[in-house]
Amino acid sequence: MVATQINVEYFFRLLYELFYGAHAPANYSVFSAFAAHLWLWIIVIGYALSILGLFIIVYSTVRLFELRKREDAYYSTLLLAPETKGGIHQRWQHIESLANGTSASEWREAIIEADIMLDDILAKHGYTGDGVGE
Repeated sequence: MVATQINVEYFFRLLYELFYGAHAPANYSVFSAFAAHLWLWIIVIGYALSILGLFIIVYSTVRLFELRKREDAYYSTLLLAPETKGGIHQRWQHIESLANGTSASEWREAIIEADIMLDDILAKHGYTGDGVGE
C-alpha cells in the first residue's frame, strides 16, 4: 500500500495565484483601494449616526427637563379645603374649645371628637377599617 500525502505547498500556491497571479480577477491594489473606499464610507456613516444620536440625546434631555418643570408646577400646587369665615374649621374650633375647658369630661369629649374627625379624614382618603387604630 502506497502512502499518499497532501501537497500543502500546492494549495498555498493556488491561493497565491488567486490573489496575486497574472490571471487573478482582482489584484491586491484593486482590493486595497476598494477596502479603503469602503472604510471611508463606514467612517462617514458612523459620524453621521453619532451626530444624529447626540442630537436625539440632547433633544430628549431638554424635553425631559421641560416635562419635569411642568410636573413640578402641577404637583407642587396644594389644594386646600375651603376655609370658614374665621380661617379655622368650625368643627376643629369646637374641639379646641373643649380641650381648653376646665373639666375632665370636656377633655374626654374633645378626644372623642378629634378621633371621629380623624376617622372621617382617613375614610375620605380611602383608609378604611374598624377604627383609627386599624
